[in-house]
Amino acid sequence: WVEPQTATSQGTGTAALLHPLLHANTSDLNEQRYSSSFSGEEFFLKDHQVQGRKVLPGVAQLEMAREAIKRATGQQEGIELQGVVFARPIVVEGERQVHVALQAEANGSISYEIYSQEGQGGQEGDEGEESEVVHGQGRAVLGSPRPPETVDLNALKAKCQPPPEGQAIYAAFAQIGLNYGPAFQGLLRVQAGEDESGVLVVGELSLPDSARPNAADYELHPSVLDAALQASIGLALGQPSGTGETHVPFALERLE
Repeated sequence: WVEPQTATSQGTGTAALLHPLLHANTSDLNEQRYSSSFSGEEFFLKDHQVQGRKVLPGVAQLEMAREAIKRATGQQEGIELQGVVFARPIVVEGERQVHVALQAEANGSISYEIYSQEGQGGQEGDEGEESEVVHGQGRAVLGSPRPPETVDLNALKAKCQPPPEGQAIYAAFAQIGLNYGPAFQGLLRVQAGEDESGVLVVGELSLPDSARPNAADYELHPSVLDAALQASIGLALGQPSGTGETHVPFALERLE
């Protein structure tokens, strides 16, 4: 007989995960689906808090979708995500299960939906019904990978003002309720200017040391993608908005 521990991952007592953000294939005859169960102790939750709550970075949905599509199709490269919408943040307070559902479309693309299920309540002693909450959706187009565009960083920087000395980027973020731990402090400096298209931002990113040990597990590392997003949010720092609101990403036209 096979001993139970031989089917576990490195003696941890938990089944081996497909991916840190995509834990298991839970498909059935009704749905092509992958599922994950988050405890809140993962680095991408502990070090990413909004208004004091552990929130899965919106960019993590991109990696979840990409990995699900790769596993479902076997295609390693040439996956382009289009029409991405971050509909509702994934807040983890205690254990939370999140699903990625895929659907093949007639035009050859693959639509995806990231959702969880929340209880609607019920009578005392009754578990109540659960409703599906959609957190994100989009579609994937499969093709041949194209060579990356060459960007002249020096030319871009020449159009920007020099970065302020000793930018206290993360102290400023904390003042508006965005609390980034060490693994999500990847934005070293940011400078802004203008070009023919309008406002231009150049941010310098570096994968934090605390996020390096398992970096090879990700294709789109959430720390790096979130740092890129932080660079764009950084434009609003120090600008009087008068609303006290915290801005979060809502949509992405295309990711190649």
